[in-house]
Amino acid sequence: MSTDLAKPRLADFPICAEAAPRGRGNRNRTWMTTRSVEIALPVHDEAGVLEASVRELDDFLDDNIPFPTGIVIVDNASTDGTLELALALAA
Repeated sequence: MSTDLAKPRLADFPICAEAAPRGRGNRNRTWMTTRSVEIALPVHDEAGVLEASVRELDDFLDDNIPFPTGIVIVDNASTDGTLELALALAA
């Protein structure tokens, strides 16, 4: 059994049949592909930094990923208002 881990290529990722630009990200690009990238962002009690972190990640994705992108915030029972902030950012 080989343990050689080759660096994945974009061509190795499956194609999503219904990918489309959505949200704030990737708003000024011409889409010539059906591939997309979704980032799951696990958080717990991150209300103080969540908005800045999500905006920074969104800007990074806009600048570096040539496909439609999305960010999914996964709250882990936060008690500091993280969930409410995540919901507001999604709106």
